[in-house]
Amino acid sequence: MPKARAGVHLAGVAKLPQFGAAIWPALKTGVVLENRILGLDGIRAVAVLMVFAQHTNNLAQSLQAGDFGVWAFFVLSGFLIVRILHAQRLDIEVGRETIASAWLKFFRRRTLRIFPIYYLVLSICAVLTLTGPLLHYSGGQWPYYWSYLTNVYIETTGLLPGIFTHLWSLAVEEQFYLFAAPVFLLLPSRLAPHLCVLVIAVGLARGFLNSESALHYDSLFNFYMLALGGLAGLIVSRIEPRTAKIVFSIAAPVMALALAADYATTRTLKHSVFLFPLFVSSLYIFIFHFQKTLLVRALDCVPLRNLGRISYGFYLYHNFVKLDAIRSALGISFEPPNKVRVALELLITIVVATLSWVTIERPLLKRKPELRAINEPSKVNYPVP
Repeated sequence: MPKARAGVHLAGVAKLPQFGAAIWPALKTGVVLENRILGLDGIRAVAVLMVFAQHTNNLAQSLQAGDFGVWAFFVLSGFLIVRILHAQRLDIEVGRETIASAWLKFFRRRTLRIFPIYYLVLSICAVLTLTGPLLHYSGGQWPYYWSYLTNVYIETTGLLPGIFTHLWSLAVEEQFYLFAAPVFLLLPSRLAPHLCVLVIAVGLARGFLNSESALHYDSLFNFYMLALGGLAGLIVSRIEPRTAKIVFSIAAPVMALALAADYATTRTLKHSVFLFPLFVSSLYIFIFHFQKTLLVRALDCVPLRNLGRISYGFYLYHNFVKLDAIRSALGISFEPPNKVRVALELLITIVVATLSWVTIERPLLKRKPELRAINEPSKVNYPVP
């Protein structure tokens, strides 16, 4: 068997036939590719657990844990996606690719990665409506879900659509892809950082000039976080490791002090949450440069790495896994304590997301090897003029 270099895992070097290896994906193919940025799957895992906590725990809800998780996802998505689009633009400029082919390749990747299980869930909901109205679906909300406009529905009506509410963040990301792909592929690569700065400025202005709903659901405001991550991804290769370490060493205690002061005065984190996108941007840059730190090793531990791999499915499914509904469907009268209920919902969500990964998502990635460019974030340094 080939030996892995220090800090680097080899993908596909062995096949583990046990069923358990298939169910817990990293034991079989969840290993890390050469040049992969270690720790980012751990970030995804922590983020989805924060979202899950907000939806199942009153304290986490008061602390806006889910907001932190979603915003970490937004910044990370921008960090990775904008780097990929920038690399495609460089290929266009040297004649290796056309704008049309690059655009089609990008959306083919995104479509095969995101659409299958998203529309599977909505299709199941549509089938359920054949037996009667489905709450928060049959009342005219479904077109918004199918067209990735859940956040627009929330903004325009002021209503939260129950178990479908979390789809708003997936809508924002898809809208960003529709905006970012043609723009970053059309504009000269030297303008990419300037475009990110422009989107950040517009998003922040939108947030400051509008109501609180803009903070949570408005596309332009949330684009600021994706663009912030994109800017970090574009400049990360030009930042000296020493500088990255100094910035993170300052950002981490500032973030901690802001959180502590906010909670001490308001018993919430509603003010310090504004600093979080800047903090996680510095965190991703630090992780990029310092792959052998204790922090990265902790984030890359097997449980977090595996949960990070299935994080998209986990996020998509978690709000639909309600133990009360399951008990009712199975005719079970026993009602467990709240902590047991939450633990069971967490376990069921992990099992469902893992099965989804094994049976749907991973086979699609294997069928289209180029998809791994999206899902295996690389440490390749893309030049930024």
